[in-house]
Amino acid sequence: MNAECVVYIVDDDASVRKSLSWLLESANYQTRAFESAKDFLESFDGERPGCLLLDVRMPEASGLQLQSMLDAQQVDVPIIFISGHVDVRTASEAFRAGACDVLTKPVDTELLLERVEEALEKGRRQWLTKREEELKREQLRKLTPKEGEVYQELLKGRSIKQLAAFFDISFQTAAKHRARVLDKLGVDTDAQLLQRYQNLTIADS
Repeated sequence: MNAECVVYIVDDDASVRKSLSWLLESANYQTRAFESAKDFLESFDGERPGCLLLDVRMPEASGLQLQSMLDAQQVDVPIIFISGHVDVRTASEAFRAGACDVLTKPVDTELLLERVEEALEKGRRQWLTKREEELKREQLRKLTPKEGEVYQELLKGRSIKQLAAFFDISFQTAAKHRARVLDKLGVDTDAQLLQRYQNLTIADS
């Protein structure tokens, strides 16, 4: 998993960025380091799963402020705070906002690697879930307006006979519409459609 994931490091201290990068790369993790929250936000695209090692106190935007910005942008990247200045209030705020952990410098090497592995696993699951949702929305956009209407009724559990009556069309036409919807969405049965798309409407695409 290490090869496909990235550990992002945001710390205004160049020596910390260098030491963390060296440690993680020696453990076969890929890293990208940034001096500020601004630099990270300008570069981060979410195209690869990963986690974020984030300093608490930084000039301009703090680590907690960056966490808040990512939350506002609905960016799901697991965060591990690392700082020499962690009080109970700061740690509590970080955890309430979803941080994976808050570690104090100097960080124990084995503990850090353990926490990074856990955060990367979480990040990978979040990334795969997001990509799956994006794929489903892309498939929904392939439906014609009529197929979209049929799709919405299939989500309600309507049979082909019920579709025909609802749309005032023949059984054969209803069956063809249903078959095209299932084909475009990559499923074989109505049950699979309901399981895979039950929470997505045409409006969501």
